[in-house]
Amino acid sequence: MKNLWYALFLVALVTQAQAQNARVVEMQQLPPRNSFERRGVSLKEALQQTSNEKVIEEKERTGVLNVSILLPFSATSTLETVKAAVASKDNLHSLKLVSNEAKTALDFYDGVLMALKKVEAEGGNSLKLKVNFFDTWASDSVVDELLKEKDIVNADVIIGPATHEGAKKVAEFCKQNKIVNVQPFSPSKSITSDNPYHVKIAPTIDAHIDNIMRSLADSFNSEPIIIYTTNASSDLSAAKRLDSLLKNFDGPGKTHFKSTLVNISSLGTNGNKKTPADFLIPSQRNVAVACIFGEANAQTIIRQLFASKPDVVIYGMPTWLNSEVLRLDYLNKLNARFTEQFFEDTASSTKAKDFIAIYKEQYYSVPAKYAYLGYDVVNWLYKAAAEDERFPMNLAGSFYAGAGYKFQFRMAEKAQESNKKRGIDYFENTFLHLLRIENYALLKDW
Repeated sequence: MKNLWYALFLVALVTQAQAQNARVVEMQQLPPRNSFERRGVSLKEALQQTSNEKVIEEKERTGVLNVSILLPFSATSTLETVKAAVASKDNLHSLKLVSNEAKTALDFYDGVLMALKKVEAEGGNSLKLKVNFFDTWASDSVVDELLKEKDIVNADVIIGPATHEGAKKVAEFCKQNKIVNVQPFSPSKSITSDNPYHVKIAPTIDAHIDNIMRSLADSFNSEPIIIYTTNASSDLSAAKRLDSLLKNFDGPGKTHFKSTLVNISSLGTNGNKKTPADFLIPSQRNVAVACIFGEANAQTIIRQLFASKPDVVIYGMPTWLNSEVLRLDYLNKLNARFTEQFFEDTASSTKAKDFIAIYKEQYYSVPAKYAYLGYDVVNWLYKAAAEDERFPMNLAGSFYAGAGYKFQFRMAEKAQESNKKRGIDYFENTFLHLLRIENYALLKDW
């Protein structure tokens, strides 16, 4: 049973976390170049974002890339839970031995270890990757203490942590100390700003909305589009962004789309007796984009559109895929579409097939989502740092395809006065798959 194996493994992890022993992998140093394939941005944009100016202070190369990874293992606590469960002689298959946070950390750790083995097998010995793991206990106060550790202070790259407030602390620490911070977990735009050392792997909600816009432009040029939202700030912000993209698609104030923005919070109040379905056009296929994160309001929209007579295709928010409340039969009828970062492509991806095979051989189970993430992030990091001595300055316009994730980077520019040069807020991954539900199966459009 994997959970039990995980917990027993934690004994070694506690010792490792205390000693902070280095894991050193020999790798080949490649000639410095920016050879990543460019995807998703125009040549003009890529050239604008790849600058020869020394925008950030770069550390001198030493032949060793020091990487510190901060994860919420909560090692001792989890081990004590397992010991108590074993002592009680309960059915271990029915117990939750590992918290969600610890499970994420352990899965990510598994993927990292497999990536290190791959790099070791394929690389030479002129560039060394030195990796240290730190247990944050999912606690912001622990993160404060870890930032005093010598191996973190002297790191070239810090990956993590997983909590929002912890991520803000580490991003600011990296900004002040000129350390590259790779953030695979939090998609929040509020983590940091004016920070050229921050690399955001989890796409922001803006990236999700932009990809929905791309899908609408590809597939629904003539259908009426209704954007549903509520007064919740996250809902309204996403809806307004999409509404602006639709209304200015052909230039400022010019568009060929027929779109309507509907705030359902105002329906049924002050004599307004309209329902969400009343905005559909009966004689046409309608496209509904529900910029609604709350499950109760999302379920209301889905239920009413499901019961309506007009043909409707619905786009949902990325959090819907993790919902245990939303009705699958409703979403299936509505041919629901979602943007999602992770997709396990066992049909056509050789990298995915190879990863699954090696993972099964190592752990006797199939890899989870965060095992893919750990594997892909470390493989990408090695490639990016080895190929470009100015990493991360040339990330904009680059593309990397992993076993379960793809990374397509752009530079988020900070607001500047008109007479000043542009600046870097952070680098962000914008690649997302478009998935749809059809005949109760989740299919990939791209």
